[in-house]
Amino acid sequence: SARNRIGEPMPKVLLYNHALKETPDEFREVDSQHNRLLKMLEVYEHQRYADWESTSVDVAKEKLKMRLLRRQEKTGLLKVNFDPALTRLLREVRFFLIFDIEVPTQAHEIFNKSATYRHWVAQLDHIVTMYNSVLTELLPVEEPLLEDRIQKMDAALAPGLTELKWRSEDRIPEFIQNTMKVVSDVKGVVDIMKGNLRNISDILAGWCKEPIIQRAKGAKPIGMDEFDLKHKENVGMKVMSTGEGGK
Repeated sequence: SARNRIGEPMPKVLLYNHALKETPDEFREVDSQHNRLLKMLEVYEHQRYADWESTSVDVAKEKLKMRLLRRQEKTGLLKVNFDPALTRLLREVRFFLIFDIEVPTQAHEIFNKSATYRHWVAQLDHIVTMYNSVLTELLPVEEPLLEDRIQKMDAALAPGLTELKWRSEDRIPEFIQNTMKVVSDVKGVVDIMKGNLRNISDILAGWCKEPIIQRAKGAKPIGMDEFDLKHKENVGMKVMSTGEGGK
């Protein structure tokens, strides 16, 4: 730090001065300059600390009054509403404590809950990711099939958008637990639907590789009964593959 760099040469200067058994004018000038620099640095540190406390700490405290979630206007997707000012404060307080710098009481109180905030944000991020995935993956023709479930999701998430704030510590765990269950259930249904759709697409793609009715080169004409038998056999194989793929 600047304080260490300023103070590092002084013990050597004092040692040399003691060895001379006198106090030269040059030493008095160096000592005066050293003390003046330390005083200026101390004033600067106090000013910066006061500025940090009045901006970062007070602002972060206000950010705890924000709601847990917010909906993006253009897309309708959700986002966890943990303000960067809070993240920055938690990081700065951590470094202050590492360097043994005194931390304001309010900042310390917020920092003491950093593990809790981190856990909540991680869980809410997971919930929001699943919710947004449901909204973006569903096709317009599929949405009516899950309309009731989507409404249930929105109802479960509503408190995080309207009521619950980061200081609502007694209600947040229950909210996360409930929404995690509801949104996970809907996401599971969507994943099954999409998996089935992919299987159907794969089966149909296999059908397209070969025509159902084929006529080999140089083949002789066959009777209607024989043709009908072979045709039913081919169709039966396709139906069987469809049934196997749906299991």
